[in-house]
Amino acid sequence: MDILERIRQRAAANLQHIVLPEGDDPRTVVAAAQCTRQRIARITLLGDENGIRETARDRGVDLGGVAVIDHRRAPDFEKMVAFFHELRKAKGMMADEARTIVADPLYYGI
Repeated sequence: MDILERIRQRAAANLQHIVLPEGDDPRTVVAAAQCTRQRIARITLLGDENGIRETARDRGVDLGGVAVIDHRRAPDFEKMVAFFHELRKAKGMMADEARTIVADPLYYGI
């Protein structure tokens, strides 16, 4: 058994959840589908849902089992903004600045 197969087996034995904020990157979309299909991890892609699904169609990829969240339209977006603002307000961050920052999928995914 080669090293990659051992890694796959270990991953499948202890399935983890991975959030990928680069949902607009075609390579990420393909990798998310592969990881889900091979049961390496549970994957959530962040980004524009329509764009992600269109990328998957263009690449001939099935996103079955992959969660896709448009973080800017998520029901908890304002909650995340308030949480981030609370963490940073002592350093002078305003609520509108927190909203702009949390709109970046890298921050929302944390």
